[in-house]
Amino acid sequence: SDDTEYVTPPLSPGEHTLVVTAYDSAGLSRTESVTFTVEALTPPRLTEYSDHFPSSAVTLFKGESLPQHEIIATIRTLTSGKEYEIRAKARDDGTFTLVPDSRFDVGTYEITLRAIAESGAQSDESDAVRFVVYEPGYVVVGTVAIRVLSLLVPIISLILLLVFGTWFLWHRLSLWQKNVLGETKDAEQKLQKEFTSLVQQV
Repeated sequence: SDDTEYVTPPLSPGEHTLVVTAYDSAGLSRTESVTFTVEALTPPRLTEYSDHFPSSAVTLFKGESLPQHEIIATIRTLTSGKEYEIRAKARDDGTFTLVPDSRFDVGTYEITLRAIAESGAQSDESDAVRFVVYEPGYVVVGTVAIRVLSLLVPIISLILLLVFGTWFLWHRLSLWQKNVLGETKDAEQKLQKEFTSLVQQV
């Protein structure tokens, strides 16, 4: 029988089993299998990165791999479990730079790397690297200031309202007192005139 070459699609590293079934013209068949292991490429590694930075910063991840390999970085958010990928291609000297599409939200993240050769061969996933994104200082100060103001403004407003209410009550009482004193004085004067007139008549 003629030798036939079969090219598999790209296989992940690890053990695989190839099962082949041959049929003759009479419809008879024979099945053979072979188990083989796909060796993993050396995983990429990060060489330059920051393990903590503010959410306002645009950060880069630099690393090393084999030349011309495609680098796939998987970034996972530990708080929510969400993940997304960043891709780059290693240069001729094996170095690469990963550039995120956008800034990171505040939280804790892990990044893992794997490489894919042009032949389809793949590496295992690298060890996870953790980094933390925190609020910028001015945001923290602004947040604290807003919280303090949110407490002070109602208190100050209440104090001003109490002061105004006290002053208004005092002012009204003063006017009432003046009116009462004026009316009392007028009544006394009228009563005195009436008494004097009555005495004169007697």
